[in-house]
Amino acid sequence: MIAYTPESYVVNYGTDINMLNSMSEMMYSGENFTAENLTFSVQLTDLNFATNYSYQLVETNSFMSTSSDVMTFTTPERSKYYVLLLVPICSI
Repeated sequence: MIAYTPESYVVNYGTDINMLNSMSEMMYSGENFTAENLTFSVQLTDLNFATNYSYQLVETNSFMSTSSDVMTFTTPERSKYYVLLLVPICSI
């Protein structure tokens, strides 16, 4: 059995579902999390209150890149922090 092991992850996001032009910090599997983790957190910057955002997780290794479906979330009316938990999409 050959397993696809992502080496890096990034989250692309924005307010226009067709233009996810903001990018999270690149996360590397050996530095930020381990293969045993099923979720991880990422900081998205410059978010506005009460705004709809779309995002897509992109995983890459030396052979290929895989992207999740585009998903959405809405920031709260007023909050200092907003937490978004992401689940890596690789399985084979």
